[in-house]
Amino acid sequence: MSVVGFDIGYQSCFVAIARHGGVEVIANEYSDRRSPTIVTFGEKQRMMGISAKNQQVMNFKNTLYGFKVLLGRKYSDPFVQNELKMLPFEIVESPNDKIGIKVKYSEGEKVFTPEQVTAMMLTYLKSVAEKALGKPVVDCVVSVPSYFCDSQRRAFLDACSIAGLNCLRLLNETTAVSLAYGIYKQDLPGENEKPRNVAFVDMGHSALQVSICSFQKGRLKVLSKSCAGIGGRDMDTCLFMRFAEDFKKKYKIDALTRPKQMLRLLTECEKVKKVMSTVTNPQTLSIECFADDKDVTGKTSREEFNTMCADLMLRMRNTLEMAIADSGLTLADLDSVEVVGGSCRVPMVKEVITDVFKREINTTLNLDEAVARGCCLQCAILSPSFKVRDFSITDTQPYSVKLRWQAAIEGEEGEMIVFKPGDAIYHSKVLTFYRKQPFSLHAEYAEPANIPVSDPRIGTFFVKDVVPTAEGEASKVKVKVRMNIHGVFFLKSATMIEKLKPEEVELPSVESMDTSISEPKPEEPAEGAGDVDMTAPPEPAPAPADEGEKIDTPTEGMDQGAETEGTDQGAGASSQDSDSSPNLENKADANTKDGKVGKEPETKKPKKPTIRQVDLPIDEETPSLRKTQLTKANEAEVNMNYQDQLETQRTDSKNAVEEYVYSMREKLESSLSDFISESDKESFRSLLSSTEDWLYEEGEDQPKKVYVERLSQLQKLGAPIERRQEEHEGRPGAFDLLGSKIVHLEKILVQFDSGDEVFNHIEGTEMDKVREQVVAKREWLNTNMAACHSLPKSTDPTTTCAQIRAELKLLETACQPIVSKPKPKVEPPKDETTTKEEEPESEEAAKEGEKMEEDPQPTGDNSKTDDMDLD
Repeated sequence: MSVVGFDIGYQSCFVAIARHGGVEVIANEYSDRRSPTIVTFGEKQRMMGISAKNQQVMNFKNTLYGFKVLLGRKYSDPFVQNELKMLPFEIVESPNDKIGIKVKYSEGEKVFTPEQVTAMMLTYLKSVAEKALGKPVVDCVVSVPSYFCDSQRRAFLDACSIAGLNCLRLLNETTAVSLAYGIYKQDLPGENEKPRNVAFVDMGHSALQVSICSFQKGRLKVLSKSCAGIGGRDMDTCLFMRFAEDFKKKYKIDALTRPKQMLRLLTECEKVKKVMSTVTNPQTLSIECFADDKDVTGKTSREEFNTMCADLMLRMRNTLEMAIADSGLTLADLDSVEVVGGSCRVPMVKEVITDVFKREINTTLNLDEAVARGCCLQCAILSPSFKVRDFSITDTQPYSVKLRWQAAIEGEEGEMIVFKPGDAIYHSKVLTFYRKQPFSLHAEYAEPANIPVSDPRIGTFFVKDVVPTAEGEASKVKVKVRMNIHGVFFLKSATMIEKLKPEEVELPSVESMDTSISEPKPEEPAEGAGDVDMTAPPEPAPAPADEGEKIDTPTEGMDQGAETEGTDQGAGASSQDSDSSPNLENKADANTKDGKVGKEPETKKPKKPTIRQVDLPIDEETPSLRKTQLTKANEAEVNMNYQDQLETQRTDSKNAVEEYVYSMREKLESSLSDFISESDKESFRSLLSSTEDWLYEEGEDQPKKVYVERLSQLQKLGAPIERRQEEHEGRPGAFDLLGSKIVHLEKILVQFDSGDEVFNHIEGTEMDKVREQVVAKREWLNTNMAACHSLPKSTDPTTTCAQIRAELKLLETACQPIVSKPKPKVEPPKDETTTKEEEPESEEAAKEGEKMEEDPQPTGDNSKTDDMDLD
């Protein structure tokens, strides 16, 4: 199982992976850990990341960026209509008021949805992770802004499915930052101690997110969240509007109506903003050949920039104060303020944060990579492949969700709020309806003004196969609604409660009953963690929720409408009869007191089951793509990715031919000049020139096979020349090695002939074999060395380095075992007379000698030495 975290921001992306050494943010093919969130379409190939950014100005109509904010929105959304003014590519309206992005791709016009474009970026990030891990990547955790609503989260999940990824969790960005901060802390307070409260401020390129969290050992709880649609791009826009107005007056150039000039000016404004964040001097903006062959220039200062962004800073201040108020804490209760996000580097942003929280800010975490690291840690927690410190996360959802339904009485409509702001994510509630026929539930946001999209609808859910009871009355239907781990609302299940007829009741036989005394077993928990079906109380009043949560109860329409039966948040909860166990124990004690041990206890008459639960099918209409649509989009993504790979291979083959042409042309005039004849050099030059002309004419767009064949033809002529050079440079060294070995063996033969003791153990016949080999190799060396020296460099050598090394190996194999033969070991003869004289005369003398050795008597200075040793 892969452990990967993806952080897809408005402007940049990061990929974090888990290895046994810890969490690591990995680099792309350009050795950069930051990948721009940009996708460019060419005639045959897509480009993502840095390669796409390099094409942004030249191919601006087919270069897509900022598509993250389009996810889950309608085309008629006022936010989308406002974005169209600043986006240079074409956005069109698709069926059902959806967004389409039109580009030129594969020799025609294509329309892609924001989900498909996001999936393309995920596919690229997936390939980066696979290259680093060396294995396929499927499971992952992806970050989303904490203010994303249901339709935007569903769109992100659809994008993951299109990219072939199994998203284990959509993790809120501020929660990911909190996890990356808290999981490594060793000094967090215990469960019974006051928690550590930390404020996290994340200001990126498009949004500001604030969360206040409490930390205890192995525990993280989100207390409040607050968001605003302001970020670094809004500061860039302030500078852009100022310079665009100046250039319109001074140079008669309207950058707002020229997409290419707009992109260039936005890029330069971002650079000026970054420079002003580090220096206080006024800065000059200059662009050469901006438009109409005119160079433009402008000037601004940090004070002027702060004045431009005063409204943005006021909105930021209100957002920070709202987060503090919603948390229920005071400034004195906060232990720390942590900042992340690239825009937090701007000085005026730091000043506002410091002024609101009345304390210095901390940069404990990496401002750019903290979100990706948190996502990877969450994936590691969910993965069985890694052992991670226990750390629970209690996240919340920010919006009120209500259900509407048509009441049983015609003309009436019921509704109730099922989830409130601050309710935990991964949270369920059970509602009870009384119906005679199938019915529908409409989920929507109760406060449309607070959500980031214009359409408050979440979805419509149809509960089917509802029938009246046998008596013709309304059936009791229990519906479980859930806010799942991704923060997405859906209907978990619907169950119809049927009363059984008397003839349908089966009474268990006495023989099949177990009358032994045993402890009662708790009921099995319901399916899924955090999914416990609460039994309806005997009274209409709702049961108390876990952790003191208040249950929402409708004030009207409860008769034959809906009623809340309970909530569930935890896992493993169960209910059991508290009176059953004590009764059994009492009966056992009574039998023991009466002395009637072993008597079978009395058995109660089993209760007859009177109801039966029937699961009901549920159909839904939500913004999520249908299974068939996901399959079709996934197939299209796979095909485009395959086409990208083929095009990359084709381009690489073409570049290999071009590189070989330029490389050989330079070498023919320098290092290879002496290793080819003048006639061959001229013909080779002509072939290289014709190949170059072919590359830029009919060879501009050829299949990979054609380029491979061209390169092979060139290498047939170039390889022998390069081989001659290699042989010429390597042959002297090979001859020297062989000559040194021959000289070494000749010296050994001289020592042997002079009777040297080192070699006198070797037989003469064996040394004769060595002599024969040395004489033969000496003759071969002299002959071939002279022949090679007499040949010109432009001809192939008669003797290669491989042949010389082979002769050296033959010489060593034949001679080395002989000359390195070790001398035989000679043992000296034993002297029997000396041995007998040294033996003791008797056993008594031997024992006496042993005793003296074992128990020596210290005399003289020996006693002093022992005392020193003891000390």
